[in-house]
Amino acid sequence: MVSVQHNQAEYFFDRDVACLRDFFRRRFDFESEDYPKFSDIARVDAIDAEVSASGITRYFTSSFVRVCKTCSNPLK
Repeated sequence: MVSVQHNQAEYFFDRDVACLRDFFRRRFDFESEDYPKFSDIARVDAIDAEVSASGITRYFTSSFVRVCKTCSNPLK
């Protein structure tokens, strides 16, 4: 897992989507012009900080802990 904060997140996202599209095109002869784009991502949580995803800095994690004091499952 790579955080959307990672400096190459868009590259990895686009690469993975391209691989999935290629798989479905080859395996099922299916292609669609409707597929996810990095710009479609809407951050609603900080699971990347919770699982220490690649690209998450200690500063970001500590900031998340301070902000998430009211979360039901804050970081330890």
